[in-house]
Amino acid sequence: MYGSTIAPLSAEASTTSRATPVCTRLVLAAGQATGTLGTGSLVILVANAGSRCEVAGYPRVVFFNARGVAVDAVNLHSGGPFAMGRPHVVVLARDAVASFGVSWADSPSGHEACPLVSWADVTLPESSGSLEGGPAVNAAPCGGYLRVTPLEAGPAPALT
Repeated sequence: MYGSTIAPLSAEASTTSRATPVCTRLVLAAGQATGTLGTGSLVILVANAGSRCEVAGYPRVVFFNARGVAVDAVNLHSGGPFAMGRPHVVVLARDAVASFGVSWADSPSGHEACPLVSWADVTLPESSGSLEGGPAVNAAPCGGYLRVTPLEAGPAPALT
């Protein structure tokens, strides 16, 4: 299970009474952006560089162009090539990974030109931190929105 465990997110898992602390030393990496049949996608890995910790929920993702202008900032939590399950608490041992998927429309309509994206800003849920200035993304999303899955244990989010 890649050094991770998953537990359902519940009212008992509040930030004030946790048995496992919220992750604060996470490292971010992204795979190659891919696209098929009008949809682009990207898997983003979150590795724990600290001691055992937990993270849960939906990351917030914003795509930026090479000049640092936000291109897509609206995050949806339904549809796309990745399964959109409910958020769960992911407990990460040291050096364990979690992942989430980001997808977007990549087919222009009419005379629309899809903007080029150079990087993503990712903010993790539950005050786990913001990982600004990365990862690099080479894509041309259309539609003005991104579909973002919740964090999952392991190196790849489930597909639909």
